[in-house]
Amino acid sequence: LTVRGFQNGYRDLDAPCARAMAAEFGFPHSVLELPEPPCFARDDRLRRRRTDGEVVEHTWVMQLCRHLPARGSLVFDGLGGDVLSNTSAHGSEELYTAPESEKLRLIALRLVESGYERILNERFWPPAAELREALIGYLRDLPEGPNRSDLAFVLLRARRGAGVWSHTLIPAGHVPVHPYFDREYVQAALRCSPLDK
Repeated sequence: LTVRGFQNGYRDLDAPCARAMAAEFGFPHSVLELPEPPCFARDDRLRRRRTDGEVVEHTWVMQLCRHLPARGSLVFDGLGGDVLSNTSAHGSEELYTAPESEKLRLIALRLVESGYERILNERFWPPAAELREALIGYLRDLPEGPNRSDLAFVLLRARRGAGVWSHTLIPAGHVPVHPYFDREYVQAALRCSPLDK
């Protein structure tokens, strides 16, 4: 099952690729359309409540869940594929080329953007500078090298964002699997220069 999602100039990227893969490997495949706006809005409210509002990605998940078979199945999630396969798309070249002493500061600046204090009530949330320092402390143990910002992205965005949906929204009996986090794949991806990807 693939939920059609338009991106990058309203192009349908996932469904044609999934259809070609299904044909190549010989398994049945269906493309699902997103529901009409009123249903999509209800789905989105439910999805955000179930994930504490952490997941802004994967708005198609509720439509996928509606169409899962009654019997248990494996749900393949592409989590990590964008980070490990095309890392330079997630940041500027500076995140990969800066001196190690500067990388964590740049990552923290990128993740806690200037709009942070306009969005969150300052009476209940720490100032942006304080949050950036805490973030730098959390990431300090990541190994130095060209992949440091990718590892930070995996820990902070993939694990605490997109990764949450598959473990909180998939119905019982269905098991999410993450092929891009297969150990051998991760090791191969981290051996490649991020800028060459």
